[in-house]
Order: sequence, then structure tokens, then C-alpha cells
Amino acid sequence: VHKCDDTKPQIGAISYTNSGKKYAISVDVTAGTWGLSAIEITVDGKSIKSSEITSSGKQTATVELDTTGAHTVSVTVRDSAYYTATSTGSIQVN
Repeated sequence: VHKCDDTKPQIGAISYTNSGKKYAISVDVTAGTWGLSAIEITVDGKSIKSSEITSSGKQTATVELDTTGAHTVSVTVRDSAYYTATSTGSIQVN
């Protein structure tokens, strides 16, 4: 049962490292009152990771980027009570 004082899931800072055109994206996710159930990571609107998760911690995904400029990264987590958290960041490709 949802309650007004339920703590929502949280997403930490989105970071990345690269090796050539491959970018490894990492983010820490934290459960709130309810256990985590799913994560989706997108780059420029394209899903690069969509999976079930059951615990807090670091989540990673890798994407290959050929186009120079800024690329938008979005991370959404959902818990078992269907509360969500979304965070966005960007990757600058030179």
C-alpha cells in the first residue's frame, strides 16, 4: 500500500569513461521504501539497457557513439510499488 511518507528510489550522478568510440556509463541507484525492480538507460532516446534489478548499487551500460556533439543520457529506475526516479546527463563527443 502506498503511503505519503514512502521514500522514492534515488539515482546518483551519471558518469562515463571512454575507450575510443565506446562509452561505459555508470550510475549508482538506491532503493527507497520498496525494493528496486527495473532500470532503463537511454542515449539520445534509444534504450541501451533495460533490465530487472533487485538491489541498490552501481549499474552500467556501454554504448558506441560515432557522432560528435552532445548526447543525452537518461536513467530511470522503478521500484516494486511503481515509484520511479529519472536523471539525465550528457556525454560530449569531440
